[in-house]
Amino acid sequence: MSQFRQILRGGELQVMKLLWSHGEMTARKLAESMPNRIMPPGHGTMQSVLRRLEKKGYVSHDRSAYEHLFRPRIMREDYALEQLKMLLDEPIEDSLLLFTVRVLTQWKFSPKEWQIIRELLSRNRKPATPAGKRSKIHVEPNAANFG
Repeated sequence: MSQFRQILRGGELQVMKLLWSHGEMTARKLAESMPNRIMPPGHGTMQSVLRRLEKKGYVSHDRSAYEHLFRPRIMREDYALEQLKMLLDEPIEDSLLLFTVRVLTQWKFSPKEWQIIRELLSRNRKPATPAGKRSKIHVEPNAANFG
């Protein structure tokens, strides 16, 4: 996954979103599906974007058909995880813990999502830090946040 350490923006990201939702599409269909405010309309513009995405390793295409079918080479979830890892790889002490605490205390999760989070946490109770080393962050549980 480390080859996908580039942030996609604008038209490239919109193309990837279309490919993630449809699986595979022709350049023409992608161009027709793009909002004009994101990218100027046209098959040529789309071909340029697809060549860039292919060079970066995000898409591949099937040349066997009359119109080439483009498909994503990375799943949406893998891309999102890679971008999150880039953010959290910054040399800030406890950045992963700070991020996790912020997400768990600020975002509104459904009861089903809380159930999944609890199940994941109960399966992963092994300490990740070396013996004797504790984080400097202390969090008081808040019943309102941990529904």
